Amino acid sequence: MIRTKLFSLCLFTIVLLSLGCGVEQRRSRGFVDEDQLSAVDALCETTCGHVYDECALGFDYPDGSQAPRSSCLTACRDKDFFGGNEHCVQDAACEMSLFIECIQRQPEPEPEPEPEPEPEIPGPALSCGDNLSWAVEWSAFEVEVLAEVNRYRAAGAECGGRAYPATHALVMEDALRCASRLYSKDMAERGFFDHISPDGTDPGDRIDAAGYDGRYPVGENIAAGQGTPKQVMDGWMNSPGHCQNIMSPDYRELGVGYYFHEPARFRHFWTQNFGGGRR
Repeated sequence: MIRTKLFSLCLFTIVLLSLGCGVEQRRSRGFVDEDQLSAVDALCETTCGHVYDECALGFDYPDGSQAPRSSCLTACRDKDFFGGNEHCVQDAACEMSLFIECIQRQPEPEPEPEPEPEPEIPGPALSCGDNLSWAVEWSAFEVEVLAEVNRYRAAGAECGGRAYPATHALVMEDALRCASRLYSKDMAERGFFDHISPDGTDPGDRIDAAGYDGRYPVGENIAAGQGTPKQVMDGWMNSPGHCQNIMSPDYRELGVGYYFHEPARFRHFWTQNFGGGRR
């Protein structure tokens, strides 16, 4: 082929207070220096704030009454934070169930957002009606290619060392021409060059989709970069596989599609679709 085929707040509470809860009892802090006390006070204020405000929990006495916020601070500073004293649990001064409940209420971590899939680039809508507005010059190029094809078929040609005798002319067929035009347009606008499209369609798929009701076999030649019918035919006839399609007596119908797209790398795109006709 030619290029012709060129990623909680409650969590902090759990870490600090999961070993116990507080009662309004104090023990000596004599073993802690003032700098440490300042740091501990700050941590306990933050932690108890999380328990009361963020987790919507407090300390309950056995009679069900709620202990004041200072109970949490006392427990944090004088007991649980230093050594994990479980006195409050042992004498039933408060209930650990609140902290367990807080743990259970801890929100699930938010899942990291999945990357958005890249949008698929759809192929062109297969509408042969679009061919009616094809540029006049493009249509003329297509007719010239058909004439060149029939000139070679009338004279006979050699394709990669194999001689092909003169054979019958091909006629332009609308569905084959539609498939050819739309594929040239698709290659140009989506920036690919291959007999298999990014959507996975092959020549037979596209010819069928265009409504071709002739016989098989069917075939396809594609090219890109050649600016005139003569240039593209010269390229095809000097490539054995393309030449064999052009000269094959198995084909009786042809569709040619030319499309020009300035932003594309090769700008000029050509497709020939061959069909077995209606013998």
